[in-house]
Amino acid sequence: MKYAAIVLTNQKNPLSSVDYQSVTDAFLSGGVFLDETIILPYDAPSAVSGHITRLSEDHDGIFIVCDGVLTDFARKTVDELPASGGKFEGVLKETREHIFGVIPAGEEGAKTVSSEVVPRIDRRRNQRYCRVVLGVAAASDERIQRALSFAERAAEGRLFLHARSEYGLTRIEAVYNRETPKMIADEVVRVLASELREYLFTVNGETLPSRLVDALKLRRMKISTAESFTGGGVGGANPQTYEAEFTADSTDEDPIVRIRGTASSGEFDFTCHIRDIDPHNASYAELAALNRWLCRTGAYQTKFPGQAGSVLPCGMDCGDVSKKRDFISGIQNFIASASNSSHYPKYGPSIYAYARELLGIYQEFS
Repeated sequence: MKYAAIVLTNQKNPLSSVDYQSVTDAFLSGGVFLDETIILPYDAPSAVSGHITRLSEDHDGIFIVCDGVLTDFARKTVDELPASGGKFEGVLKETREHIFGVIPAGEEGAKTVSSEVVPRIDRRRNQRYCRVVLGVAAASDERIQRALSFAERAAEGRLFLHARSEYGLTRIEAVYNRETPKMIADEVVRVLASELREYLFTVNGETLPSRLVDALKLRRMKISTAESFTGGGVGGANPQTYEAEFTADSTDEDPIVRIRGTASSGEFDFTCHIRDIDPHNASYAELAALNRWLCRTGAYQTKFPGQAGSVLPCGMDCGDVSKKRDFISGIQNFIASASNSSHYPKYGPSIYAYARELLGIYQEFS
C-alpha cells in the first residue's frame, strides 16, 4: 500500500509556514510511510486537484496537511473529485479503494494522525507496527549513511529505516510489523548501536543525562556546575568568542554589562546598558546579552525548548560579533526565504517558527 501527503502553504505571506514535519513524523512512527510529500500553494486549486487525481491512480491514501483556515477548501477539493465519494467522518473520508484525509498542521495534526488516522489505516491493512528510536549527536553524514547501509542489510527487507537530522542531532527510527522475527529487529538495533556507539545518546527515550543521573545515584556522587551571565563562541576558520558580566553599578532597573571577546576584526571590550540595546542596530554580542537577560528575568520564555538559548535561528549568519547590524531585517529576510523555494524550504518548520518567535521578542524591544 502506498501513501502520500500534500502540504498547502500560503506563499503570498513570507511570515507564514506550515509545520508539517511533526505530522509526517507521526505517520512514520505509526508505520505509515509517505512515498511522496508535495508542497503546493493553497491558491492553485487546479494544481492541488491535479496532484490528488494523479496520486489516486497508484496510492491507497492521500492526506492534505494545512492550517485550520484552509480545512474547508481542502475538503471541498477532495469532495469534487469523482473518485472520492462518500462523506468525511472527522478528518477522514474512505472509499473502497482509497482513504483521504484533511489533517491540521503542527502538534494537533500529529496527535490526530496517531489517535485516528494510523489506527484506521491499520484496520484497512490489518497490520500493527512496532518501532525503535535511536538518538545520535554530532555524527557525520557519511558515518550515519554507513550505519544505515549495514542496518539495511541486516534488516533483510523486513524493517523500514528512516533518519532525520536537525541542528546536529539525528533521529533514526526502525519500524517493523509484528510478524517480523524479533531476532532480525534486535540485530538491526545492534548494528546501528555498534556503528554509532560513540555518538549514540538515547534509545527509545532513555537519554544520556538520565543514564548519567542513574550512575551518579548508584555511586552516591554529585556534579557541580557554575554559570556566567552569558558567553559563547562562533566557530569557523577564525573562531569568535564573547562573554558578558554585570558591572558593579548594575541594577534591576538599569542592568549594565561589560561585553568582551575576540571577533573576526579583533578583540573588543565595552560596557553597555541592556535596555539601550536596539536589535535594529546592535552587534551579535549585544544581542546575545539582551537575549540572555530576557531569559534570565523571565521576560522571554521560548515555546521551543530544543532551541532555547539560541540568539538567532539556526542557519542565520551572525557576522562579525562586534559589528552592529540590523537583526530585525535579517530575521525577516531569513523567514521570507522559506517561501522562495518552489519545493522544500531549506530548513525545517520548527526553525522558521522559532525565527518568528525571536522576531516578535526583538521587535518589542526595538
